[in-house]
Amino acid sequence: MAITLPSVKTKSDQLLVKELDEFRAFLAASMGDSAATLNERAQEYLDKRFNKGKKSKGKTAANGEEKKKKEPSEYNIFIGEQIRALRVETPGLTFKDAMAGAVAKWKIQQEERKKVAAEVAAEVATEKVDEKVADNAATEAPAEDSDKAATEVPAPKKTAKKSTKKPPAVEGGI
Repeated sequence: MAITLPSVKTKSDQLLVKELDEFRAFLAASMGDSAATLNERAQEYLDKRFNKGKKSKGKTAANGEEKKKKEPSEYNIFIGEQIRALRVETPGLTFKDAMAGAVAKWKIQQEERKKVAAEVAAEVATEKVDEKVADNAATEAPAEDSDKAATEVPAPKKTAKKSTKKPPAVEGGI
């Protein structure tokens, strides 16, 4: 049974893992049957030593279930594709320049989408108005005699306005 050695970053941890593995091999050779127990203990030690204070990669919610990883947005997908494409087209391009180019393309694409959406909305609105006019015309089929009366809109009645002007002053006084 082999021990799974952790990947370590510092030199001192690398030396410790190497020394521990050599010591385990020496003890296993001298102990015989109890080597499996020794391997288990060594593995427990390594797990405790190198995973101490680290959280597992799968994040968990308060109830203990794993949280689902958020799906990338349309923006994230677009930017990633554009950066890859720009780097293929221009091999020496820096990330900063590739990102700037991808963002500029995103802005252009969004402006075009807004224009198309506005055109579609205008078409839908005119279609709805046309449908309402057609429905109203079908429900209000005027009689032949009253064609003129149905199409004429009566003029609003004029009401007399009260004068806000003061009457002229009379000479000689009252």
